[in-house]
Amino acid sequence: MRLLTTTLALALALPATALAQTPPPLATEYKAHGDDARVLVAAHRGYWRGAPENSLPSFEQAIERKIDMIELDVMRTSDGQLVLMHDTTVNRTTNGTGTISAMTLAQIKALRLRAGLGGAQAAMTDLQVPTLKEALQLIGTRALINLDKAWAYRDQILQELIETGTVETAVFKSSASVDEVQAFRAKDPRILYSHIVNDGNAASLTGFGDNPPDSFEIIFDRLTDAQIQPAAVAAVKAQSRVFINTMWKGLAANYTDEASLIDPALGWVPVIERHRADVIQTDNPDELQRHLRGIDVSRPANPANAVRVQGEDYSTDGKGVGYADQDDENRGGTVYRGSEGVDVCDQEGARVVCWIRGGEWLKYQVQITRPGAYRVWGRFSSPYRPAGRITLELPSRSQTIDIESTTSHNAFSPQTVIESVELAAGTHTYYVRVDAEAYQNFNLDYLQFDRITDEVSEQEEATVGGVVAGTLSLTLATTPPLGVFQPGVERTYETHATARVVSSALDTTLTVTGGKLTNDQHALAQPLHVRADSSPFVALTGPVALKTWNAPVVAESVPLGLRQTIGAAEPLRTGAYTTTLTFTLSTTAP
Repeated sequence: MRLLTTTLALALALPATALAQTPPPLATEYKAHGDDARVLVAAHRGYWRGAPENSLPSFEQAIERKIDMIELDVMRTSDGQLVLMHDTTVNRTTNGTGTISAMTLAQIKALRLRAGLGGAQAAMTDLQVPTLKEALQLIGTRALINLDKAWAYRDQILQELIETGTVETAVFKSSASVDEVQAFRAKDPRILYSHIVNDGNAASLTGFGDNPPDSFEIIFDRLTDAQIQPAAVAAVKAQSRVFINTMWKGLAANYTDEASLIDPALGWVPVIERHRADVIQTDNPDELQRHLRGIDVSRPANPANAVRVQGEDYSTDGKGVGYADQDDENRGGTVYRGSEGVDVCDQEGARVVCWIRGGEWLKYQVQITRPGAYRVWGRFSSPYRPAGRITLELPSRSQTIDIESTTSHNAFSPQTVIESVELAAGTHTYYVRVDAEAYQNFNLDYLQFDRITDEVSEQEEATVGGVVAGTLSLTLATTPPLGVFQPGVERTYETHATARVVSSALDTTLTVTGGKLTNDQHALAQPLHVRADSSPFVALTGPVALKTWNAPVVAESVPLGLRQTIGAAEPLRTGAYTTTLTFTLSTTAP
C-alpha cells in the first residue's frame, strides 16, 4: 500500500482567553511552517516598477497583483512621526534634501516622491511621502507587511498597529539579541516576528528554545556560511519559515532575481529546493509568481509567437563586421565573450550589454518561423534621463527611439522599439545603432519580437517519468477556527477546510483520524464530526473514510466539514480545546 499523510491541528478558544479573535488568513498561513508550507512572495519596497518605492500606490499595486507580503522601510521625523523611506535622508527619493530625523512631518509632507527607485534624474511625481499609519490603513489585512529598518521604533509601531487593527498583519524583524527580542514579543502574543541571521549572529538560530520566531531571514554571501548549512536550515524549517532575499548578490550568495530570469536553476530553484525557502523577497514579484505556478520565466510568455534575442548574442563576424565598439576592451571582464570588444556585464545576475557609448553598433540575426506583423521591444535599464538613443535597423524598416530612464542600472523594464513591422519567415539580419550625438548610458538585456495575434499560448511545466504516488495537500495550512465556545448554551459549531487531491492511482482513499477536543486533561463529551463534500457528518471515533476514487485524480478540491456539538450542561474549562487530525491518502494500486 502506498500512503501519504498530512496533519491539521484544530484549536478552539473560550471567551475568557485574550486571543479569541480569528487572525487574518495570511497571518495564519505565515505562522505555518514545514515542507507543506506554500512559498510566500514578498515585494521589496512595494511594487516600485509601477509607482515610487515605499509609496501608497506601490502598495496598492502589489495588493492588486495578489502579492503575499509588502516590504516597507520606517524612519522617524524630528517631531516623532513615523514615515516611510529607505534612506536616512530624503535626497534620493524626493525633490528635497536633508536628514529625516532633523525634519518635521510637515516638512517631509511638503516634498514630492521621485519615480521608481528615485535618483537625481528620476522623474518627479505628485505623490507625498506616506506615514506608516497611512500605509497600515491602506494595506489593512490584505497583505502581510515586512517592517524593515523599524526595530528602533518598535514600541511606537506596535501602538500604531493596535490602533489600526494590523498587529497580526505586520512582521517585525531585527538581528537583536534573543533576550531583547523575546522581551518585546512578550508584550503582545499576536506579534509576528522574523529574526535576521547573518555571519555575525549565526548562533541565534538555536537560541530561541521552544518559542522561535515565525521566520528566520537568512543572509549568506557564501555557501560555506554556517547559517545556510543543511542541518542549520533543517532545524529552522522544523520550527519556523525560512526567509531568503534574492534582490542582489550578497544576500543569498549569487542567487538573484536576474539570474533566475536567465535560468531558474541559477536562483529560485536552489533557493527553494536546496535551501528550503518558503518566503522569498524579490524585486521581480510578477516573474516569481509565474515561476511558482510552473511557468518557465526564462522564455517569452507566449513562446509560440515570440522570439527573444539576447543583447550579448551579437554577431560572431568580428570587429568592424559584427560590431563596432569604442575600444577593444570588454569592460565587463570575462562574463561573456571576454576576448572581444563589446562590453558585456553581470548586472546582479543579468548578462547585459553595458558601457554603451555613442557611435557603437551591434549586428544580430533573428529567426522568424511564423510570418506576420511583429511588435519589437527591448528590456533596458538606466538611472539617467535621457538614457540614450538607438536606431533599430531592419531590412524593411528603421526606427529611432530615446531609451527611457528606469531609475537604476539594476531596474530593467520593457520599452517598445517598433509598434508593428511585417516580417516574412526566415532569417533577418538587423542592427542596433547607438546615436553618436546623444548622451548614452544604459544597459541592454535583450530585444524580443512578438507576433501580433489573438492566439494565446501558456507555458506549463511537465514532469515525464515513472509512477506518481498519491498526494494530499490542505490549502488551509493551519488551524481552521470553529469560533468561541459559549458555556451554558447548547450549540453546534462548524467550520470548513479544503483538501487538494492529486493521484495517479487506480484506487485512492482519503481517510482521517483524530481524537476528541481536549483542554489539558479535560475532553469534550461529544466527538468531533467530519465529512467530505455534502455527505452526512460522521463521528470521528476511529478512522473515517471520507472519499474514494476509482480513477486518477487531477488536482481535485475536496470540501471538508468539521462540526462540534456542545450541550448546555457541559462544563467548559477556560482555555483552548485542541486536537490533531491526520489525513491520509492511500492506494493499493499505484
